[in-house]
Amino acid sequence: MKKLLLILSIITSLNNYAQATLVKDINLGNGSSNPSAKIVFKNEVYFAANNGINGTELWKTDGTEAGTVLVKDIYAGIETGIKNFKALATTDFLYFFAVEDSKQYLYKTDGTATGTEKVKEFSSVNEMYDEINGKIIFSAENSLWASDGTAAGTEKIATYTIFGADRFVKNGNEIYFSAEASSSIGKELYKTDGTVAGTVLVKNIRSGSSDSFPNQFTVLNGVVYFSANNGSSGTELWTTDGTSSGTIMVKDINPGSGSTFAYNSSLKNLNNELFFIYDNGLWKSDGTDAGTLAVKGDLGIIKTLFIVNNSVLVIAYNATTQKQVIWVSDGTEAGTTNFNPNYREFAHNSEYGIVGNNLYFQGNTVTEGYELWKTDGTEAGTFLVKDVHPQGDDNNIENIVDLNGKAVFTGSDGNWLGKELWISDGTETGTYMLKDINKLGNNSSSPSNHFQFGTKILFSADNGEYGREPWVLENGTATLLKDINVGALYSNPSNFIELNGLVYFYATSAEKGKELWKTDGTEAGTVLVKDINPNAGSGISSNYLITLNGKLYFYAYDAVNGSELWESDGTETGTVLVKDINTGAASSIRSGELYVFKSKIYFNATDSSNDYELWSSDGTEAGTSLFYEANSSSSGSPDNFIEFKDGLHFRANSSSGSRMFRTDGTNTFSVTDKGYNNMTVSGEYLYFVSTYSNGGELWATQSGVSPYQVKDIRPGSGGSKGSFPSLLTDHKGVLYFVANDGTNGTELWKSDGTNSGTVLVKNIGSGSDSAYMTQLISFGDKLVFGSGESSSSQEVWVSDGTENGTKILQEINPSTEQFNSGSRPQSFFVSNNILYFSANNGTVGNELFMLEEAALSTNNQTLSELVEVIIYPNPTLDILNIKVDNKQIQAISIFNLLGKEVLKLKNIDKEINISQLSKGMYILQIKTDKNTFIKKIIKN
Repeated sequence: MKKLLLILSIITSLNNYAQATLVKDINLGNGSSNPSAKIVFKNEVYFAANNGINGTELWKTDGTEAGTVLVKDIYAGIETGIKNFKALATTDFLYFFAVEDSKQYLYKTDGTATGTEKVKEFSSVNEMYDEINGKIIFSAENSLWASDGTAAGTEKIATYTIFGADRFVKNGNEIYFSAEASSSIGKELYKTDGTVAGTVLVKNIRSGSSDSFPNQFTVLNGVVYFSANNGSSGTELWTTDGTSSGTIMVKDINPGSGSTFAYNSSLKNLNNELFFIYDNGLWKSDGTDAGTLAVKGDLGIIKTLFIVNNSVLVIAYNATTQKQVIWVSDGTEAGTTNFNPNYREFAHNSEYGIVGNNLYFQGNTVTEGYELWKTDGTEAGTFLVKDVHPQGDDNNIENIVDLNGKAVFTGSDGNWLGKELWISDGTETGTYMLKDINKLGNNSSSPSNHFQFGTKILFSADNGEYGREPWVLENGTATLLKDINVGALYSNPSNFIELNGLVYFYATSAEKGKELWKTDGTEAGTVLVKDINPNAGSGISSNYLITLNGKLYFYAYDAVNGSELWESDGTETGTVLVKDINTGAASSIRSGELYVFKSKIYFNATDSSNDYELWSSDGTEAGTSLFYEANSSSSGSPDNFIEFKDGLHFRANSSSGSRMFRTDGTNTFSVTDKGYNNMTVSGEYLYFVSTYSNGGELWATQSGVSPYQVKDIRPGSGGSKGSFPSLLTDHKGVLYFVANDGTNGTELWKSDGTNSGTVLVKNIGSGSDSAYMTQLISFGDKLVFGSGESSSSQEVWVSDGTENGTKILQEINPSTEQFNSGSRPQSFFVSNNILYFSANNGTVGNELFMLEEAALSTNNQTLSELVEVIIYPNPTLDILNIKVDNKQIQAISIFNLLGKEVLKLKNIDKEINISQLSKGMYILQIKTDKNTFIKKIIKN
């Protein structure tokens, strides 16, 4: 019981010292396992994949979820054992390359963990080729090797460069390939029987040091055929019987020095004939000069050819009709016909594979994007199998292989599961994710648009399953409010505003487009107000939504009136046009900005008689009229409205340039001719940034008129000489902002409205390097902001306005070595003495975090101590990294929430392994040579 009380006391202390904590990992962030380079062995598909725990290792599947398993964690822990999966299957073993402790090895496996073992270590590895005479042939250390699967039986058989796994062909007891044994000979034709003596040059086809570069190897009726260039006839069709004299050109198809074969051409074998492409036509050869002839010409722009379903398939494009074409041939001209498939691009990124009697490929259409297609060589049999990723241009199909007549491939459905292993029987229902191998990762829900609604907070987030939708946070629990745009599509809820006990906002659905919605905070009470632009067209035409006299006002579009000012009382019948300002189908809107001042709405509009000028409305048609014309010769285009000292200030273009104007609702006049932006009220001042004369600098007015330059922070005139203040924020009557004085880079400044009181708070970036800052927000007694030495290393900082009091509050993502990134806090929102924001701790992506105001009242010494002890990643599956500045760890204890000590360690340096613990929350106690520190940890 005493231990339980101790733990409860510790938890209470932690909450009192509360640093930022994760509210909820909304988008579970399942990372991609990225199955790659698949190969079939013993009726199973083997591949490399990363489950997020073991790194990229060897996996296999029999086509079922239960049968999709890790073969072996070769490089134990989170380290990757397979950098580039290159494998060769024999009858008894699968051979592949792997790494461990920066060493590279040839491995073999019989498909079991115990049967997966090292064969031999190499300083570098290259390619796998083929098996011959009981040995596998591969290249490593830029040499050719043969191995019988044992270290003693692994022998170097040639010490020269080999050119690609696709330039090898096995014929009987020999393998023919392209290599360069000497620069004096060049790239020529070689063969090997797997021994040193049997690895020889067949023929120097192109005499001297130039290359004949044998390529496109294939075997027909026990004879090897390939393409080569003898230096006088171009690249043509050759054959060899393994002797120099028996290595001859079949035919000079393109007479003279011109070439028949391009680098990426191919030879295909069907019914004892070779088929290939030349001059936009289909050719064939029986291996003789006379038997090498054109089948049919003028097939269009040819991409490639395949042998499918006992026919030759030529994939082409007709530039005249601008249509895709598939030609199907039995090897005769009369038997060569075509049809136009429905895709607009074949095999994007060359992703295709022959599966049974079908060719599967990543096809492309306008509506579905890049998806899984198949063809059996008939028009009816050519179709989209499944729209795996329904969001459009997705490019998500990779590495298609045949497993017992089914297509196994890597795919992504756009959800939070990432790139995973899929399987297809060629039907839509039979195409599904085989297994979610990697359940980890850091995909982001990126919470934003926070809005206080009673005791609830509404916000938008993407959990990876429903797209960006409205969520609600209540009593510390975040839940999906409603999936408005059903499925993975986004509704993008925004512009939350409360009126008469309900919250109104904009959202998009596939059926209705972007329209006005309302919610009472429940799913059932979240409904469409009105489909202003019927059907899928969007009715909402700007990003402003305001209230006046118990009604909502906004800009909306319909086909009759264009984009105009509308009002709503929250009912369908009460949602109506205020006035068709620009009569007919023409629109009156420009910027769409709406501002309420003294019971009237002010906005930028045109009625076609006048250019875009300042209009006002009391919400009635009669009370909606032109208010002020700032520019008699062109458009004034008023914007940037702000209320200060009983006046409405705004920017508009006069005939002499941009000016600040002020109106009290009756009299309107120019305050200054100095163009400005970023208007912010702080204390007794209206601050703004002017680009007049001295470049972009800080200006202010205390009365609403007579503005003055507060300080020339970066002296000089015009152009880039200004300090260009940004992120202007009021904190306890003092203006804080970001500016560049030309010496310290872009840093944090503050101002009390005087020259002497406008000072640099702290040079966060070293020397003249700039700090990269996100949103500034006033929170309790502190200014909170995101800052870092780069845009990707930002963390949560606080400032009390002094240099010493401006410091990093917490490294939410401390592991720059592991993740090379900060937490990048953003979307700050304060509610009930709690600061909510989006941040990334390196394990969950950008998710919802909270910081209690009590944390900021911790004295500097305690706060410093809290910062100096950092645990990451937290939560974790197994390894906890510990960062304790300038202290020696003496002992570590871990307690469960019942007060029981479940782990005790001594002499710990950098990390501890908690994989043996059950899932849940624990208390970590770290004893150093100076203090004892307490941290909450979570074991996933």
